[in-house]
Amino acid sequence: MLSEVTRLRGAGRVRFETTAVSAAPIEGRAEDLRRAVRNLLEYAERQAQSTVRVGLWTGDDGDVTLTVEDDGVEQLPAERDLVFERFSSLPAPASSRAGETGSGLALAIVRDIALTHGGNVTVEAASPGSRFILQLPADPRLR
Repeated sequence: MLSEVTRLRGAGRVRFETTAVSAAPIEGRAEDLRRAVRNLLEYAERQAQSTVRVGLWTGDDGDVTLTVEDDGVEQLPAERDLVFERFSSLPAPASSRAGETGSGLALAIVRDIALTHGGNVTVEAASPGSRFILQLPADPRLR
């Protein structure tokens, strides 16, 4: 997960805060899990005005929680689950780079990966911006 943050930090457009990241073992396909993290981080990086906050921890319930929060000005639809639909379109953020477009699949892929691994992903409004919450079962061998 931190390798994806490091890659995006190299672009230097926004600051990534990772002070709330701790070790959290997850059982699953590493490539799929990396893709889910990458999609969430890249989405937040496009939406953010200056900062993306990342948190990762294992809760008392045995779930691993990843939060990715941007400080953008995007407007989430009233039906928030719509952002996870294939080819959903949200208004482009004012902070996005000229000519930058997405396929409308990134967040749908995150949802599919979460469900395949026995977890879920949700989004909520932050002030400002949005917060994505990816929850996955921790690796039972490492609890």
